[in-house]
Amino acid sequence: MREVARLFAIPMTRIHTRVVFGNVRDEILAISNNEEFDVIVIGSRKPGISTHLLGSNAESILRYAKTPVLVVR
Repeated sequence: MREVARLFAIPMTRIHTRVVFGNVRDEILAISNNEEFDVIVIGSRKPGISTHLLGSNAESILRYAKTPVLVVR
């Protein structure tokens, strides 16, 4: 995280990380709705058959988040 902050000249005080337990989509949406963030950055991988049938966390977060979302593959 420090390397990313340095690369983009972002003060570490502007970067927030958390470890929480629960449903990925629900936790990210709850935190982003209760606090003020500039962007949500999440990782994604190539979808498998179950992802096509059930949907993905990234897709749900993109659909329901009120904050801009950056998905990184």
